[in-house]
Amino acid sequence: RHYTMTLLLLHVILVAAAVITIQATHNTSAMAIPGETYPRCQRGSIYVGQELDVVFARSTIECASKCSVTAGCEGLNVCPGSGGQVKCTLLSERNHEGCSSLTASSSLCFFMQKKQSTHVPVTTPDPSVTTEPLSTADDDPCQNGGTKLAEITDGKVCDCPPQYGGPVCDRYIRDCKEAYSYGGSVDGVYTIQPEPAPEGFTVYCLGPETFFFKRTTHNVFNMSWDQAKLGFGQMTSADFFLALDNLHYLTSQATYNMVIHLVDAVHSQSHTATFNNFKMSDEDSLYTATYEGTSGQGGGFPNSPITFCNWDRDCHGGCAKAKDGLPGWFDGSCDGFVAYGRVLEWVVNGKTAPLEKIEIAVDRVSPDAFS
Repeated sequence: RHYTMTLLLLHVILVAAAVITIQATHNTSAMAIPGETYPRCQRGSIYVGQELDVVFARSTIECASKCSVTAGCEGLNVCPGSGGQVKCTLLSERNHEGCSSLTASSSLCFFMQKKQSTHVPVTTPDPSVTTEPLSTADDDPCQNGGTKLAEITDGKVCDCPPQYGGPVCDRYIRDCKEAYSYGGSVDGVYTIQPEPAPEGFTVYCLGPETFFFKRTTHNVFNMSWDQAKLGFGQMTSADFFLALDNLHYLTSQATYNMVIHLVDAVHSQSHTATFNNFKMSDEDSLYTATYEGTSGQGGGFPNSPITFCNWDRDCHGGCAKAKDGLPGWFDGSCDGFVAYGRVLEWVVNGKTAPLEKIEIAVDRVSPDAFS
C-alpha cells in the first residue's frame, strides 16, 4: 500500500509540473511578442481614457512591454517624447468601439490596446494515454536569422540581422536609422519597408542616413514622370534616384531632416546642407516637398514649398520648360533644383560652384516609434 501511494503521489507531482510548464510557456509567448498582443490604430488619433501612469521608453515595443507588466493596464497612447524617447500613457480603461472612435491628436501619436485573452484552460491529461512531448516551437520565435536574447531587452525578443526589425525580426527595417540604433554598423545596400509602403525596396545606408539620390557624372537624365515616380539606377552606381513614391512613403512615417552632401570640383572640399523637417507629399499633390529652415550650405535649394515637375508634367506655368524640360523641384517663382541637368553645381559660401559629387539622404530625428 505504501508503494502504491508513493506512485500515485509521484504521478500527481508530474501532472502538476506539466500544467505549470504549459502555463509558463503560454505566458512567455504572450509577453515575448508585444507587437501581436497590442494591435495599433492609425497615427494622428489617441484614446482619451482613465490614465494609470505616464512613462518614457526608447521604442513602441518597450511601451507595450511596460503595459504588460503594469497591473490593470488595458492599452496605451504612444507619442514622441523629448531626448529621442517615446512617451507612453498607460490606460486602465478599454476602448470597446475600436479605432474609429478615437480623438484627433498629433500626427505622430497613436493608440494601442491589449487584445482580449483567448487563453484556453489546461485540463489534466488522462494518465492512461501516452502523450507527445511538449512542443518547443515557442522557445525560439526568431525569424529571418535572428538570435533569441537571454532576456527581453527594450521589448526586443531577438537580436536581428541589420536588415530586419520588430521584436522577433519578422519585418524589414523602416529606415537605416532603425538598423543603426540596434547596432547595425555595416554601410551598404539594405531593403527597408516604411510603414505606409506596400512592399520593401532597396536603399543605400551610411550610418543612420538613408540615401535617395546620388550624382557623380555629368550625364543628363531627362526622366519622364513615370520614370521619376519609380526611380532608376542601382544603389551602388554612380547615379541613382530612389523613386518619388518611395521617398513619400519614407518621409511620411516620421520626422526627417534632409541632408545634402556636396564635394566641390575646384578644391575637392566636402560641404553639407541640412533641411529640417523635410517631407514629400504623394502623387495626387504633385510630390510637393516642404521643409522648415536650413543650416550649412543650403543656398542652392529653392524656398519651401517646392513642386516636382518635368517635360511631361510641368508646373507653375512652365518651370520645367524653362529648364529644357529637365526634371527638378521648383517654387512658385520657378527657382529650382534641377536634379539631373546639364550642369552639376551648387551655391557654396554664397557663390555658385561646380560640383564633383552630390548625394542626398534623410536622417530621422523623431524617436523609434515603429511597430
